[in-house]
Amino acid sequence: MKKMWAWVALALALALFGAWLFRYVFTDRDSQLSQPTRPAAHQTITLQWLDDCEYAQAEIDEALAQFGRENGVKVQAEHVSGNYDVLLKTRLNAGEIPDVWMNRAGDENGMFAQYAYDWAGDAALAQFDAADIAPCREGDAVVGLPGAREIYGLIYNKRLFAQAGIGQAPQTLTELKAACAALKAAGILPFCNAYKEARVLTNIAAQFHAPQQTLPGGSGLDTDALLAYLDLTLANGQPNPLETDWRAAAQAIAKGEAAMSYLGNWCETTIKRMDPYVNIGLEPLPVSESAQDARLRATPPAVWKLNASGEHLAQARALLLFFLTSEQGQALNQRIYGAPPADGAWQLGASGWPSAFGATCPEILQSYLDGSLSAQETAAALSASWADFAGDTIGR
Repeated sequence: MKKMWAWVALALALALFGAWLFRYVFTDRDSQLSQPTRPAAHQTITLQWLDDCEYAQAEIDEALAQFGRENGVKVQAEHVSGNYDVLLKTRLNAGEIPDVWMNRAGDENGMFAQYAYDWAGDAALAQFDAADIAPCREGDAVVGLPGAREIYGLIYNKRLFAQAGIGQAPQTLTELKAACAALKAAGILPFCNAYKEARVLTNIAAQFHAPQQTLPGGSGLDTDALLAYLDLTLANGQPNPLETDWRAAAQAIAKGEAAMSYLGNWCETTIKRMDPYVNIGLEPLPVSESAQDARLRATPPAVWKLNASGEHLAQARALLLFFLTSEQGQALNQRIYGAPPADGAWQLGASGWPSAFGATCPEILQSYLDGSLSAQETAAALSASWADFAGDTIGR
């Protein structure tokens, strides 16, 4: 009998311990994270922030500084322009994990999930629509929060178009050729090409995706039309396009030195900072002789992540929610992208391109642009790296 009561007492003790542990791990965790303690006057908390938004550095730093002042923390932010994926992988593999960082939905999401805080069960998810959270899921885990998409297309200077007598932006490749001829006749450089930028070249290529059954070999990529477009921009663009980055192209548009460049909504703020009075437009890229095929390119949404093992997880969580959901954060994203983060109207279906294509496309196209590869060799190389593309496009 005594042995039986001893077992009963032990079972009761284990049950009480289990209840306490559940409360500590789940209830207290959420409470501690949602109500971070403001550091004492003698204490300095520094959060590390990493993104690929170099084009919006000033705006993001302004928001992070505001959060820091209001919460008694310091935010050290690094905004990368090129080779962000390589840098991020190197940092994470070396154990140098930022408190807050971003990657794109798709293959990258699962690749970095092991380092990320799981938002599943976090009360903050109630502020987001389920459709917006979907790209951030890995199985049952929610490994990040949704940010905005970048939109790519032809940015053009409306004053220069009017000066050349062009009434509307071109919608077909023939209209694009005619616009180039009219601009040249008016003494205006039609294109400034930012072909130093890997992401510019990859997104241009992605615009020439077509249904697999309509293309020889079923590659899904209309390489003939793609190379015809690149040839047109080279013949009507500035010298040394492989040495021109996005900022130089944006400056050419702002200063009226060129009429068009393939960029996106993400650099409109920069262009208008260069010239507050510039009149620019963002139009779908002509990719064929059908105006209906002209599209804007929407990238996979950004997925913002937290370092799950970070020393200051509560403060990092508060920072990210400030950036994505506060009135100030919403206004910031509106200024940069023309829409707040996780705007349901931006959720456009499957996203991304094959990871192999994204890694090899820029080098292939740059080799074509510098004459190292022939058109036939380029088409073969692109088709070989392409598989089942499911990218997003936005029609007119």
